[in-house]
Amino acid sequence: MVAKKVGPEPDDKSWRECTECQRPAPPRSWHCKICKVCILKRDHHCIYTGCCIGLKNHRFFMGFIFYLFVGSVYALVYNSIYMWIIQGHIYSNWLTLLKLACPMLLLVTGGFWSNMYLLFYSLNVLALAYGVLLLGYHVPIVLRGGVSADRTQESKRRYDKGVRQNLRSVFGDRMHIAWLSPLIRSDLPDDGYHWSPSSSHEKTESD
Repeated sequence: MVAKKVGPEPDDKSWRECTECQRPAPPRSWHCKICKVCILKRDHHCIYTGCCIGLKNHRFFMGFIFYLFVGSVYALVYNSIYMWIIQGHIYSNWLTLLKLACPMLLLVTGGFWSNMYLLFYSLNVLALAYGVLLLGYHVPIVLRGGVSADRTQESKRRYDKGVRQNLRSVFGDRMHIAWLSPLIRSDLPDDGYHWSPSSSHEKTESD
């Protein structure tokens, strides 16, 4: 994930000098001011994992937000069954909806345990909404072969090699099963130091 001090090939003009590291920087690497180092294929610095998401751990980050979504849906289904069906005589009222809409009411109304369940339910809904937002933002970027650090339209489509190859560049050669567990080995097709743009981009540049 971290860009090591590896020299560029003589004919590779896509390398550049990082003004912060004072070292040759591979293409698709960006300097992180928090990690204080260049990161290969840097997507962003994740405040939840406390590290940069890049070439080597992009797969695990996508798995993290996917299972955040799956776990939130699973928990919300069971919590909804418990609150609205099994304990419907307690929670099926307008006051419950007001508490869910305005959680501050939990501090001044109702019993401790009933409010505790509502608090967990609110956090469950929040986790689900956050998972949906993260997937909605990152999945399209992965499908087009980009990273969040891309800013211009040219950089966003430069490495787009089709959905299959784009997924393979994140999840590796065993991409069909790599998302099931982080323990499954799946080697990446790129080393992070030498990248070739998509054929369509090369054609556009030659024109």
